[in-house]
Amino acid sequence: MKILLATDGSDNANAAIDFLRSCPMPADTELSLISVIDKVVFGGEKPSKLIKSDKYDEDHQRMLLETEQMLRHTAGEILDEAESRLQGLVTVKDKLVRTGHPSSEIVREAEHLATDIVIVGTHGVGNMKRFLLGSTSDDVMRHAPCSVLIVRNRHEETESAADIDNQPHPLKILLAFDNSPSARKATELCASLSAGVDNDITALSVMPVVSMYRQDVRQQLSWIWQEQKKAVQKGLEWVTDVLTKKHLKVSTLVKESSDVKYEILDTAKALESDLIVIGDKGESALKRYLIGSTTWRVAHHASCSVLAVRICS
Repeated sequence: MKILLATDGSDNANAAIDFLRSCPMPADTELSLISVIDKVVFGGEKPSKLIKSDKYDEDHQRMLLETEQMLRHTAGEILDEAESRLQGLVTVKDKLVRTGHPSSEIVREAEHLATDIVIVGTHGVGNMKRFLLGSTSDDVMRHAPCSVLIVRNRHEETESAADIDNQPHPLKILLAFDNSPSARKATELCASLSAGVDNDITALSVMPVVSMYRQDVRQQLSWIWQEQKKAVQKGLEWVTDVLTKKHLKVSTLVKESSDVKYEILDTAKALESDLIVIGDKGESALKRYLIGSTTWRVAHHASCSVLAVRICS
């Protein structure tokens, strides 16, 4: 498994590192670390381009070069610290410092490295602020060609990095399952990430209720609804079989809702889940940008960490 973890040294980025420390990874995992110097510091241009232009005199060009070198040194120290905190748990293959738009650089490296999972932290701002301003994690979720784990720092007031040891800790995982290929891959990934840890896994299937002209369609087409319900139960039986074969405990839930994403979010909140694992059906980045998707909206609004699983092309 190839993982790309992005860090800027902030508390939220450190929460992503701590999550990785407490979550077991497959033995063949290769980890690349990346830190991106935001080009907005240089007025939206990469310093290499400005230095070569005749826009600035020699003194200003030297200042640009010194500033870039200072920031690259700091970014390198951040990556060294991250590697140190992960020592003995996972092999760090690359430490990358890039300059540009953070989400674009992260996505570009994910493509270049053929990454399986990108891990990013996110700021604990309210839903409205995230909706208005967006964030690096939102952009990575929309455009990454692979699975994305967004880690939210839920314990920053009660737990410091020094309080977290290098041992896997049980997680409360909500597996959102709709029997799609990506949901099945999410199930298998959930199993691999739970190896050797007594995680509390709940598999949830939400049956979408559609109402038209003030009538519940289920009342008119109850026979179709019952057949769909049987298919849902069969899918959850598959999940149970996959996870129990890995000696994992799993419980299942079937719910009916007119809004699938909010049912997933409400269930995660009620169960006090640490992580939602959900398949992403592979809509294009443009479609995810224009109208979003259930997966993106769950990741955007969840109060816990979210692993969105995509089938990489």
